[in-house]
Amino acid sequence: MSSEPGQLQDYSVDQLGAASVLVLGAVGALVSIILKSRCFCKLNLCWLLTCSRKPPPDLPDPPPDEKAILLPTKPAKPEPEPEPEPEPEPEPERQ
Repeated sequence: MSSEPGQLQDYSVDQLGAASVLVLGAVGALVSIILKSRCFCKLNLCWLLTCSRKPPPDLPDPPPDEKAILLPTKPAKPEPEPEPEPEPEPEPERQ
């Protein structure tokens, strides 16, 4: 360890990679939550990238008649009738 103030310890490349993935994942999760919200939001990334999002307008539910037209029902397939079992032939009487 060094005795100079403000100097970081030596870190390996895999520790640096894990830390960067952790930070990027946290920032990505935060941006995902913000963009999925149903409110107006505007993001600036260091004045280089500006993103503005307006939520789509709420559409009223269509009347029930239109729903029936939009979602047609499949015709029910008739079940095939089972074939009748053949009756056994009577045995001839033995005398």
